Amino acid sequence: KMADGDKADTWAQVAGKITAIKQFVKDEKAYLIQLLDAINGFVYPVEAYNAKLANAVLCQVCLLLSASDEVLISKCSHYVTNVVLRQEAAFSEDAQNKCMELFLLSMTPANDAIISDVLYAVAAMARVHSNWKTEYMDALIGSSGVLFKFVPPSSSLQTCRVAVNCLHAIIKHISVSDDAMRQSVVHLLSLLQIAPTHSLDELQMCKFLLACHKTLITMVPNLPRDTLMATLPSLLTVLKDQMYHKLESLGQAGKPSLPVKHPSRHMKKQKKKSGRKENMLSSGSETLTDFTASSDSDLHHGRNADETVGQQRSHPGRHRVQSSDSELSDTESAAQWMRLQNAKVRQHACICLASVLKQCGARTVFGYWSSFLPDTPAPPPPRVAPPTLLTLAMHDPLSHSRCAAIQVINTIFEGSGPLLAAADDKTPHTLQTFKAFSQTLGGIIKEVHYQLLQALKAEKYSVTLVQLLKCLTTIVTNCPYQQLSGCYITKVIAEAVRISGHSSTDVSVACLKCFAAILGSHVPLAEVEAWLLSSSNAPAQSANRKLGNDMLSRPWVISHCLKLFGSNDCQPVQNEAIQIMTVLFKNYSQLVYQHCEDVYDHVVIAMMDSKARHSLLRLLEEIGRCLAAHQCDIGSAKCTEMWAGLLVGPLPLCLRDSSLAVRSVALDVMATIGDSTLKQLNHPQCMMMLSMVLNMSRDADPGVCSAAVRTLGVFVAYQSLFEFSVDCGCRGNQEQHAGAYQGDVVIGQPV
Repeated sequence: KMADGDKADTWAQVAGKITAIKQFVKDEKAYLIQLLDAINGFVYPVEAYNAKLANAVLCQVCLLLSASDEVLISKCSHYVTNVVLRQEAAFSEDAQNKCMELFLLSMTPANDAIISDVLYAVAAMARVHSNWKTEYMDALIGSSGVLFKFVPPSSSLQTCRVAVNCLHAIIKHISVSDDAMRQSVVHLLSLLQIAPTHSLDELQMCKFLLACHKTLITMVPNLPRDTLMATLPSLLTVLKDQMYHKLESLGQAGKPSLPVKHPSRHMKKQKKKSGRKENMLSSGSETLTDFTASSDSDLHHGRNADETVGQQRSHPGRHRVQSSDSELSDTESAAQWMRLQNAKVRQHACICLASVLKQCGARTVFGYWSSFLPDTPAPPPPRVAPPTLLTLAMHDPLSHSRCAAIQVINTIFEGSGPLLAAADDKTPHTLQTFKAFSQTLGGIIKEVHYQLLQALKAEKYSVTLVQLLKCLTTIVTNCPYQQLSGCYITKVIAEAVRISGHSSTDVSVACLKCFAAILGSHVPLAEVEAWLLSSSNAPAQSANRKLGNDMLSRPWVISHCLKLFGSNDCQPVQNEAIQIMTVLFKNYSQLVYQHCEDVYDHVVIAMMDSKARHSLLRLLEEIGRCLAAHQCDIGSAKCTEMWAGLLVGPLPLCLRDSSLAVRSVALDVMATIGDSTLKQLNHPQCMMMLSMVLNMSRDADPGVCSAAVRTLGVFVAYQSLFEFSVDCGCRGNQEQHAGAYQGDVVIGQPV
């Protein structure tokens, strides 16, 4: 073995010998090949790398070679790749220009033997050199760019994949013109349509499709608006076909394994187990899953949950074979590996589709909903419905592919609230020859709720659960439930309650965000009111409760959130629980005002933690408004007692907080006290409150000062404050000579 110093010297010696060759003759070709093999044979990064010598080597080699020297050009490409990618170094502008000129001359589809090495080197150059000449860009991706000439079957699929990767590197790291971007998109779409018909190598096809998808994912956010709109139909058509790549191979007899439901009014509810059996491959951490779903026909027919129907669907292609590693044949292992690669193709196609839909906007995407989402239940066997995004979300064996499909659904529903205002999910009583678009929207909403809830029941992976809950949160925010007949919110609440105790923090946070969306959207909802009136953990239509203070039971959501108030170790969970309580008291105060005192006690205790102080003050602000609105029902004595407790500890503590936002919100809380409660406070308490607000009006921060002025503006409208100020002024005049108010003339004067 050679020492590190010897390695560096040897690399320098080899580089010096290459630069010493001034004239290239045929007899020295073998010698130059030997030197290039030697310099490429070092383990990069080389410790004593010399940038000046490396540039000299590249310049000299480019001067010696011609476009017909395929072997030497291939070895020169290896040298460039080693220096750029492994040594993580860049060449000089002169060396770069000479190298690119040589590569462009040799980069023709006829030189298929060396083209892959050259394309790898060009892609490496694009990563570190962003100032390419215009002629290089035109030669590569111009109107007659050489990268667009590598098309099957004239070029091998591997060469086409390397050309696509080179295009990806150029677009990602170099500024590209709008015309070149448009031609690149058209070229990629043509490749995705042509390539599957000219290859029998499934693995190479998967690698090629993945390269095309990754390039499109990089290009779509940078596409001009007019180019995106012009190519949108072709993009959606190609990506829709790619989303279902090899999906039929998961079922029996070449048929897609789709969810099948059999609605019946006379069948009783059948409870069947549904789950996923994970099959871990020894070569990676990806998994195959087995999904069996039970149907729930009440979402399709607007009935109660008393009559449902379930059917268990199994997929033989996903069952794990119980055998040892020695019993597992190479054929079975290869088949499992190929299923994973095909699933990755579907995953990246969904990611690309989500990027396209996000760039287009909700209004543009709205016209394509029926192409990706079903609006009718699946027909009974042997008929098979065409696959949709919900098919991937429920039945794809790769969890990452399921997540990608769910993200596409989430993107489709984002910002769609105004567009869904005309949805109608009522089943027509008579057979209609024409289906209105409002009924189509209603059918889509019904099917999306049903199948996502079924997927939520069967899913075991926390990452996929989080995506499902996020998607349901977006749907809940945008769907017009007031005009829909199905009990969708009740079903969503039931599933969210069921998994709210999940061990994963991300799942718990996603559940809480879903609850916040339910409580904060489309207020008021009859289903939410029925849930709040129920004291059990599950939603109910009605409940008989005793309204005494001792016998009163809290709604499940309040009990669950109060348990999370003290979870200081998990700040996101605590923040989301506080947010739920804030939305609850803001929108449904008429149903939960009896629990103000209980929530108030927990808030005061949690206020000692400075991390959640801002969120807790927002909750106190809503509680203050609730106390002022329902003082007659709660009792003036109890309201006065709670406000007196705030003036003693929490509010002064927050007004001294270092955070400007905390001080501002604390002043907003004081503005919610109300005239009647302020009148019930004694003289020292009123003086303390006014003193705190007036002192904060002289705060150095303009935001805090503005909040104090707003609070004073609210106080001025109170009759009780006017009487208190006049009384203080009279006392000040009487006791002025006694010095009782010396140095404190603010309170002794009318506001």
